[in-house]
Amino acid sequence: MAFEKQSSKKLKSLQSVFFAIALIGLFLLCFLAGVVLYGMTHGKDATMLTVIPALLFPTVILPLFFVFQIRKEIKKRKQQSQ
Repeated sequence: MAFEKQSSKKLKSLQSVFFAIALIGLFLLCFLAGVVLYGMTHGKDATMLTVIPALLFPTVILPLFFVFQIRKEIKKRKQQSQ
């Protein structure tokens, strides 16, 4: 990834932003799945149960991928500075 041009402080804040996006996506995914499951118990259609994870799962996985890449870059910088 092209994190070499960014300062360590900016990378840490960027990591926090991506982690927050992943957490919000995860909570939204769980909430919407719960709403659909609640609707299912009351006789409504359950087609959204398969659509919700397909649409929201990338909002959880992609930011986590960036978090791990940023963490790896921060650790590499820390080892180089020692």
